[in-house]
Amino acid sequence: MFANLDVRTIYLVLAVLSITQALLMFYVRQVHYNSPYVAEWARGNMLIAAGLCLTLFSDLTSSGVIFSLMFMLLIWGNMHIAFGVALVAGRRPMLRSGTVACGAFMLAYLTAYFVGIEGFGRMVMFALASSVFLGYSIYCCFAAARDELRSSLRLVAVMNAAYLCSLYIHLAGVYFSGTIDPGKYSAWYSGLLITNIVLNYAQTIMLIIITSHRLQMELQQQATHDPLTNVFNRRGLTTLAERDIARSNRRGTLISVLMIDADHFKNINDSFGHGVGDIVLKVMATKIQSCLRIEDVLARLGGEEFLVMLPDTSLPNACEVADRIRLSIAQLSLPELSDGRRFTVSIGVAERQGVQQNFDELVDRADQALYQAKKNGRNQVFAHQLIKEPIKEAIKEPLREPGLEPATRKHVAIA
Repeated sequence: MFANLDVRTIYLVLAVLSITQALLMFYVRQVHYNSPYVAEWARGNMLIAAGLCLTLFSDLTSSGVIFSLMFMLLIWGNMHIAFGVALVAGRRPMLRSGTVACGAFMLAYLTAYFVGIEGFGRMVMFALASSVFLGYSIYCCFAAARDELRSSLRLVAVMNAAYLCSLYIHLAGVYFSGTIDPGKYSAWYSGLLITNIVLNYAQTIMLIIITSHRLQMELQQQATHDPLTNVFNRRGLTTLAERDIARSNRRGTLISVLMIDADHFKNINDSFGHGVGDIVLKVMATKIQSCLRIEDVLARLGGEEFLVMLPDTSLPNACEVADRIRLSIAQLSLPELSDGRRFTVSIGVAERQGVQQNFDELVDRADQALYQAKKNGRNQVFAHQLIKEPIKEAIKEPLREPGLEPATRKHVAIA
């Protein structure tokens, strides 16, 4: 079936496909500049295209020189594509090890050429070199840190594995058929190249899908998260609040909200500058998040004001969480605050009162409680209760954590 195909024509088709893919990736790189993996794919495909185009000059010079250069460019290109897959999978490419391995394979191939190792031996070396980089790419796909991209990356891994299988099947066919020289245009060699065209085209589509998916994820991240602290913003909070309110209505569970505001934050900005103020906000967000459960939601509403939504949490338990946050932040000591000052927070707490109360009303009540906490002297928790029945004390036992003072009643007020 493939015996009458011109191998150089197939090489040219592969080169055109690689160039097209590289140009597309360079364009995506220009539009979406924060995507280094796209640049790696573009470089890799340009190198592969250059290597394939060298076969057009095989009649002008020694075919051994042409295939040696072609080998080096193909391996170098595969290395860049593997590094791009590693980046999109959330892993750090092994740049130094990959460069050393690439150089070692190139040196070994050139040595084989100069000592007279022909045909099949050099084909085995190409298969081994391809196995290293494609194998690394497959490993990164299955070890991807991003769950959202895992299925797409596994399809890329399957394609790479299919190419490796076709490569070794070709080696077996060449070995048993006795057709060693690719210049003989054997059916085995032509079949391998046709398979490569199909897999390369499929991989191009998958890389475009992955790039589009990554762009969509980043746009969603930017739309729903605060860029400074990387916690939810108002938009992201609204979406999650609607979900949790609906769940609370179905299950009849409670929701509590904490409004957290840094005390005298303007003084920090005025004394040390907004750069230090940004550091304080990021540390605050990290410390607050460390006191919460996975299902709890932390959002920055603006400036130095944060909101915490606590699903399935009563007012007394919310007060415990709030005072734990207050204590954690009060004990922070930042080197950026060179005068040794500590910063504190005031926290207002509110519990949702029945299914008729919407989220905005709940936030307003927590905000009123926050205002009262600041009015009472700051660095404290205030919970404003609207129901008539008395509730249990917010702090049943002193909260003791390493390096923290125990929580006391004077810091938690319920009115």
